[in-house]
Amino acid sequence: MSILHRLSLAQKFIILGLLALVMVILPTGLYLQSAFDDVALSKRQHIGAGALVLLNRVTQLTQTHRGLSAGMLGGNEELAQRRPAVRDTLNKAGEALDSSLKAVGASTQVSAQWQERKNAWIALEQAVAARALKTPDSTRQHTALIAGQLLVNEALLDEFGLSVAPQMDIHMLIQAALVNLPALTESLGLMRAQGTGFLAQGSLPPEGRAALQELQRRVLAAQGMLFRNLDKATGANAAFKSALASKAQAHREQVAKA
Repeated sequence: MSILHRLSLAQKFIILGLLALVMVILPTGLYLQSAFDDVALSKRQHIGAGALVLLNRVTQLTQTHRGLSAGMLGGNEELAQRRPAVRDTLNKAGEALDSSLKAVGASTQVSAQWQERKNAWIALEQAVAARALKTPDSTRQHTALIAGQLLVNEALLDEFGLSVAPQMDIHMLIQAALVNLPALTESLGLMRAQGTGFLAQGSLPPEGRAALQELQRRVLAAQGMLFRNLDKATGANAAFKSALASKAQAHREQVAKA
């Protein structure tokens, strides 16, 4: 006589219940673990986003300072008078980013990268203030500094899980806002800095014209990538489309005007 036949009906139901419980616990546990991981990632992304916004602010102000410095070193005293206010605002933005990186627990590698860029900014600003640089040298050093800031941006994206988001709409929005947009603004900013320098000098040599034309091509390429990814994000998420459609159109017009 088998063991099952010797069991009572109640004991058989208990065994079946235990088997069913095991079958439910395993997938439920896996689901909960996945949900907890998603929540933890979302929290970390939210924390990192704040630091990225501050870093982008620093980059934008550095771009503005590059243009003003180009004009000042080219002899434009009106731009020279505007430069200190931008410098002071940039310094405050850098201090805010310092505090944010400490608050979010950024890694020593990211903090070291940022510190290196901050030191480069201090040295560059002092050289500009002393008028110890020529316009092309100032623009070149500003551009190198901004390239370094964009590398810090990339490192922060990786560190806080923003490089790859599981949902297509969020991933494309992150790419548009935190990768493509900084690249576009940098090309526009560099075009402005070089153009300001040429205007201050009162001449546009053939090599300068070629450089501006190349920058224009870079702007158009960056603009195309930005709005393609933005269209993908808004196409996959009606809420994004409702919130961003008018703003995106305004930016398209601003870039076209530039």
